[in-house]
Amino acid sequence: MQGNVSEWVADWYAPYESTSQTDPTGPPEGNERVRRGGSFEIEAEHCTIGRRNKMRPDKGKKDVGFRIVRDIVP
Repeated sequence: MQGNVSEWVADWYAPYESTSQTDPTGPPEGNERVRRGGSFEIEAEHCTIGRRNKMRPDKGKKDVGFRIVRDIVP
């Protein structure tokens, strides 16, 4: 599905720290949320999982979506 829409995630946007990190979550609050991946609106070479951008939560775009996740209970 890479390149369909970029994924709007729950993390608030902030520049990454220069030290090595694993699964950084960002600050506890902010003005813009993180968008990950690429979409049909951008050039193919930028459609990667590592692509990271930002967007205000009160804005909407046709190439941004979110993923619904649910734990399966046996």
